[in-house]
Amino acid sequence: MNPNTLNNEGILLELLANGSEEAYTTVYRHYSWHVYEAAMVYMKEPGLAREIVQEVFLKVWIKRAQFNKVECLKDYLFILSRNCIFDHFRKKAVAIAAQAQLLQRQPLMVNDTDYRVQEQQYSQLLYDAVAAMPPQRRRIYMLAKEEGLSYAQIATRMHISRFTVKNQMAQALQFIRIYIDRHYNLLLPLAAIECFFCR
Repeated sequence: MNPNTLNNEGILLELLANGSEEAYTTVYRHYSWHVYEAAMVYMKEPGLAREIVQEVFLKVWIKRAQFNKVECLKDYLFILSRNCIFDHFRKKAVAIAAQAQLLQRQPLMVNDTDYRVQEQQYSQLLYDAVAAMPPQRRRIYMLAKEEGLSYAQIATRMHISRFTVKNQMAQALQFIRIYIDRHYNLLLPLAAIECFFCR
């Protein structure tokens, strides 16, 4: 993390606590790269490190009302980053254990058709989850996942702020996880299903 704190950090945190998007953007621009660097030490993959950054700053926005009580933003972000990284590895360990258990339960000779049917079921579940989203969120998700556009490109195409794109995308991913958990929690642990969608 950057040892240098922001100028007038106390005022900035008060503004953030009151819902200022400008204050949030200032915090993001100042600290996001340092969160990314910290995440890269553990994740080793840029894509995963970016996910940690996204998750950290989503939590910053969600918990913004508490920020007038934060004494040191740098330390607070460090703890958030550490917890997100640990949570990632915990979920990954659960997913690996769940997959190993499922494989042990499968017969040695398995018809490949079973896997194709299961894959189709997962794909249909994802399609249903996306279809259930509000129109703007659904379009943002599809532009990102199907067309591979960056947040900046999506913001330009839809004439909205990059912050809105980022926030809507985070909510879309959270909605998909909840939707899948609700519809498939009897068959596979959530972490194992997340692993499928992250391939």
